[in-house]
Amino acid sequence: MNGSRRSLSSLTTVAAVAIVLCGCVALPQPVETRLPPAAPDATPTAASPATPFPAASPSPFVSPSASASSSAPVGDVIACGDGPVALNGEESTVRLEGTCDSVTVSGSAFTVDATAATIRTLDIQGDRIRLDAAAADTITLQGNDGVVSVAQSVTSVTLRGDRSTVSSTGDIAAVEIHGQDNTIRADGSVQNVTLEGRGNTVS
Repeated sequence: MNGSRRSLSSLTTVAAVAIVLCGCVALPQPVETRLPPAAPDATPTAASPATPFPAASPSPFVSPSASASSSAPVGDVIACGDGPVALNGEESTVRLEGTCDSVTVSGSAFTVDATAATIRTLDIQGDRIRLDAAAADTITLQGNDGVVSVAQSVTSVTLRGDRSTVSSTGDIAAVEIHGQDNTIRADGSVQNVTLEGRGNTVS
């Protein structure tokens, strides 16, 4: 009986040792499979669009409006005031009225109807400018292919350019020309003529 208990005790001791030893042995851990990160899709997914800024409505193109003195349309009427008058235009026409102490005209292919204006000093700068005046005392024209006609006598005319014409229904007291193929005509007399250039005509 005692032998049986010793045998049983021995077996129990062996089993306990075996259990302890088994606890020291590394038990196999479950294998965790880790897949590499998925490659980015060739077709990019559309990200949710951010809240768009309100589209600015395109401002309509506005062509620069010409001022009355820069490019006056046909039919504009300008009255002489106390100060000098400056007219500038291109392929356009204006009407000038009143008594003007000083008038400056510039541009290209510009027509000034001054048949209702009396001008003391007229200065024209540009090409293909035409001006008809009731009266103009002193005229200076710098440019080409200009035409000036005056319905009264003129004190002095100065031309610097080519192919321009100045005419008067009265007398022209003094003429100075620097250029070519210009014409001065007066229904009265033309006096004190200074010419520099070729093909100029004074009559």
